[in-house]
Amino acid sequence: GLDVDIFSGDKDLMQLITPLGVEPSVHMIDPMHYDRVDHDDVIKKWGVSSDMLGDVLALAGDASDNIPGAPGIGPKIAATLLHEYGTLRNLFAQADNVKQKKRRESLIENAEK
Repeated sequence: GLDVDIFSGDKDLMQLITPLGVEPSVHMIDPMHYDRVDHDDVIKKWGVSSDMLGDVLALAGDASDNIPGAPGIGPKIAATLLHEYGTLRNLFAQADNVKQKKRRESLIENAEK
């Protein structure tokens, strides 16, 4: 296989970036600065690996893709919750166990969105 560089600034495509050592590899090139974006850059920016980025965006919302998310939950809180519960499915299955009342209520009330 061939290594791939995706020339885009679309954060949704960051989900395709592969971790270091995976061959063939997928990276992005930021068209604004011509910087190469790798897996470590995704973790630094979003707090999760590229394969969990879609879950962060689902929780936090993404106005550009018309995804409402859960009010009161931004990218950092979303990443924290995903680290604690492992997956989006586990988080919603155990939403009653979320300690912070407002977060818990937001997750329960917006689970179907």
